[in-house]
Formats: sequence, structure tokens, C-alpha cells
Amino acid sequence: IWKTVCIAGVICLVEYIFMQIMYACYPLPGAMFTLWLVFWGAEKVILLSFLFALVFQLRNLKKAGKALAEGNLEYQVNEKDFFADFKEHAQHLNRISEGVNLAVQERMKSEHFKTELITNVSHDIKTPLTSIINYSDLLSKEECDNEKVTEYAQTIKRQSDRLKKLIEDLVEASKASTGSLEVHMEECEVEVLLEQ
Repeated sequence: IWKTVCIAGVICLVEYIFMQIMYACYPLPGAMFTLWLVFWGAEKVILLSFLFALVFQLRNLKKAGKALAEGNLEYQVNEKDFFADFKEHAQHLNRISEGVNLAVQERMKSEHFKTELITNVSHDIKTPLTSIINYSDLLSKEECDNEKVTEYAQTIKRQSDRLKKLIEDLVEASKASTGSLEVHMEECEVEVLLEQ
């Protein structure tokens, strides 16, 4: 706005000085020169009013674009304050806001659904897995003449324990990705952390 005021003021001043120089070189009758000044002033008032209206509309569009760029998806431009192409641009900004807002909601719904699915599936897997772990534990404790059977039972128990740990890690990772996992600061050994 200040740039527009300065530029318009300089242009008007230069035109006025030029008119005074022209009047000094080629004098017109007083009434004619006054009429000329009145028309010139009226033209400047109309043009500057239109120019300032455009500048205010551009400023509002810039403000709306900045709000959207900063992540304010609820920001809506009042389309009634604009005319011609600026009104169409304001409508486009509002549609961008609505589209991004809709996309974010869909993404949140998708993330929630994914977390729920992981939790439900892991819970459904844990139930039979617990039975496998318990029965393999019982089998490994049974006295058996066949060493292969004992070895197989121990392998089943070891692998099922590993699978249970993987499922628990998957659930924890799912919780962590949604931000619903509580995190507590603790001291740790950097060497162990780097090795892991």
C-alpha cells in the first residue's frame, strides 16, 4: 500500500509539474486551464480509487495465501469483497483450503483405520499364538524318549516367542506412529544403542 501511495504520488506530482510547465510555455485562458485541472483531478481521483481498491484486494489475497501456506486450513476469503478476476482467485483459494482440509481429514481417518487394523489383527493373532506357546512349553517339559520331538518342541517355543515379540513390537510401533505412546526420558549407553 505504501509503495502504491508513493508511486502514485510521484506520478501525479510529475504530471502536475509537467502541466504547469506546459501552461507556462503555452498559456491557456484561465477558465480553460482551471477546467483542465478539474478534469485532471477527477481522473486522478477515479484512477487512484480504482488502484487502491485493487491494491487492497491484492493485499487480502496475499494474506489468504500466507494463512494457507502457514497451515491455517480453516481460513476462508470473503469473496464478496472482490470483483472480476480477483473474485475468481479468491474462490480458488477457498477451494484449495477446502481440498487440503478434506485431504488431511481423509489421511487422519486412514491412519486411524490402519492403527485399528494392526491392533485388531495382532490381538487376533495373539490368541492362537498364546496357545501354541503354552502347548510347546508343555511339550518341551514332557519326558520323551525321542530327542527329535523335544528339539522340535523347543524350536516351536523359541520361534513362537519370537513371533509374539514381533507382534508386540508392531503394536508399539503402530502406537508410536499415531503419537499415542507415552515416552519417558531415560539414560542409555550410547555404545549399546549404536550396536542395536
